[in-house]
Amino acid sequence: MLYPAYPQPYGSGYLIAVKCRNRQPPNHPDYIRNRAWDPYPFILLNLFLSMLAAIQAPVIMMSQNRQDVKDRLRSELDFEVNRRAEAEIQSLSQRLSLLVNKVEDVEDLLRADTLPGRSKPETSKT
Repeated sequence: MLYPAYPQPYGSGYLIAVKCRNRQPPNHPDYIRNRAWDPYPFILLNLFLSMLAAIQAPVIMMSQNRQDVKDRLRSELDFEVNRRAEAEIQSLSQRLSLLVNKVEDVEDLLRADTLPGRSKPETSKT
């Protein structure tokens, strides 16, 4: 990597120093003689901020792209897990409905056997 990942602490300290050095109170002798090396519009300070932004922008964009790739991979894995879970839930639902149908069939047989006036089916003994 060509640039440091976080140049902000050094840059902000420099910005504070430049601001303090150049912005003198109106009663200061250098203010009257206009000896501040970067007077009020702070052209050099703006230039420095622009250069700092130009240095930081590619680093920030690269880190965002890297995070986008990670997020996309994570979402694809989540989607695959959700598909598997859905298939498993459908399988369990089918098994449960099959068991419910069998229990209902057994209940129907038991009701048919216990109805008054009906004889129990004869079983052949051999």
